[in-house]
Amino acid sequence: MYMSGVLNNSLWLLYVILQGFKESGMPKLLAPFLCNAVGLTVNLIYSSVFVCNSKLNGPRNLLLGAVSIAIIYVSLAASGVARDSDVASLAVVINVITLGAPLSVIGTVLREESVAAMPL
Repeated sequence: MYMSGVLNNSLWLLYVILQGFKESGMPKLLAPFLCNAVGLTVNLIYSSVFVCNSKLNGPRNLLLGAVSIAIIYVSLAASGVARDSDVASLAVVINVITLGAPLSVIGTVLREESVAAMPL
């Protein structure tokens, strides 16, 4: 969850930066910028602590993958290859996947009539 937050916040932060530089409207984008900067910082700290204390390689690989994708998009945006609409589209897809994933157990909950399978 927090590793997808790293990717999600970094993409939204990149989108805000691209929009701010394009339209020179950074003051109106200050709230989303600060929100995503704080979210990225908190998610990076939590994910780093989790990865350092984890004995498995899976979380480490997920964090490295999320950071790698973010770095690739930052470099593409800096070179002008990635447009802000591309970054926004990817961020929306990741938002939908992240927020919709817990809904995948709704069928199990309705079939068993128990909320024991819900990820709460």
